[in-house]
Amino acid sequence: MSTPERSTPERSGPDRADRSAPDRADRDTRDRRAGGRPTLIPGPLAAQEVGVAPATIRKWVQLGHLAPAGKAGRAQLFRLEDVFAAERATRRTR
Repeated sequence: MSTPERSTPERSGPDRADRSAPDRADRDTRDRRAGGRPTLIPGPLAAQEVGVAPATIRKWVQLGHLAPAGKAGRAQLFRLEDVFAAERATRRTR
């Protein structure tokens, strides 16, 4: 007796092998155009993006130059645009 063949449903989404995942810049632009929420990143990654130490990000928050846009557990999350704006603001005052 043979068993009936199972048909596997075609998967959709970014995990398909034939579809490449968009890079972060495309995703951010698409989110803004679609009216979606901005991408939030943790402090250490934000520091790496602007070329400063993670302690600098914490200091900017303490001084009021930067405000977290959300939290994930204990980690503060930031909008990349806000981090770049804080970096520009502190660079001008030096």
